Amino acid sequence: MSEKGFEFDEFKEALAQQIREYLPEEYKNGTIQFQEVTKSGIGEITGMTIRTPDSRIAPCLYIDSAFEEHQKYDIPVSKIAESLGKTFGEALLGSQSLSEDNSLRTLMSKGFEWDAVKESCFIKAVPLSDNGSYLQNLPHRMQGDIAAVYQISLGDSDQGKMSVSITNELAQKFGVSEEQLYHVAVQNMMEQNPPHIASMEDVMMGIMTGEGFPAKSDFGEELSQLPEADSMVGIPMNVLSNTDSMNGAASLFSAETMDALAAKYPDGFYILPSSIHEVLIVAKGENSPSLDELNAMVKEINVAEVAPQDRLSDFVHEYDPASRSLFIAGTEAPSKAMKAAEQAQKQEEQKQTPHKR
Repeated sequence: MSEKGFEFDEFKEALAQQIREYLPEEYKNGTIQFQEVTKSGIGEITGMTIRTPDSRIAPCLYIDSAFEEHQKYDIPVSKIAESLGKTFGEALLGSQSLSEDNSLRTLMSKGFEWDAVKESCFIKAVPLSDNGSYLQNLPHRMQGDIAAVYQISLGDSDQGKMSVSITNELAQKFGVSEEQLYHVAVQNMMEQNPPHIASMEDVMMGIMTGEGFPAKSDFGEELSQLPEADSMVGIPMNVLSNTDSMNGAASLFSAETMDALAAKYPDGFYILPSSIHEVLIVAKGENSPSLDELNAMVKEINVAEVAPQDRLSDFVHEYDPASRSLFIAGTEAPSKAMKAAEQAQKQEEQKQTPHKR
């Protein structure tokens, strides 16, 4: 049978046979499995894992786009197998630019234990929408309709940054709770990839000049130098991200960062979740757009400009300093809701308490 024009099951069978030729020697006789995987912002896709009896973890190769190229452009399975085999080797060994301590092979040799990887644990902000089944399998925390999940960074490769999601099973193996994951991940964020903020005008200038995000050394210094009104939009509109400008929306889960913003804007501010990589901060004031206008802006940008896998939320959020958490703008702040619940509970207890005569 020709290797062109396979249906998906035939494609998987041919790929499993032919990829062995291009795998690292110790994986050539490994067990190849296909499974449906739920990815944040994408939905279900098919992953291929290759394991040996001694392997503790295995990189997952996602093959849906490869199958689409096979069907659309008649790319032979042999060529796809060669490319994916190379990708597997790079993911397994880490790129040559990585230090040995950061490579996946080193993590595996250390047993993938918590002490060996905790300095590489980071938060990724993901949307609640379309991620219900995805989040069920992961330790996470919710603020508004944005979730913080936890990943182990494995460094860089030619295909971009590599990481492993911390599942409930992996957290149990590590012997750590979600609360522990959160505190370690926030500490790593603040030390290794801290939040940065700049005016929309400065960010656009950095993009046009090729200099990138105009990050300075200190978040407090950046806050103090923000203009009262952005000349591009006429209101204070600032971009919050991080040093790498990748997964910068995770900065929302740093209470220290959000408290600093609350101190900067005592009348409050809106958070426009423009993508998983950055969010917009809009100070409340007489000249600020209405909440309806801001929500419409977020939805329009999501549809027109943001790739599905990078979308964070369709709703503007606010920060509640009293509870140190986010909530969807226009709904009750968590601290007020908690206070109301406490008062209701006290009233109920008083009703049930017998009165003395």
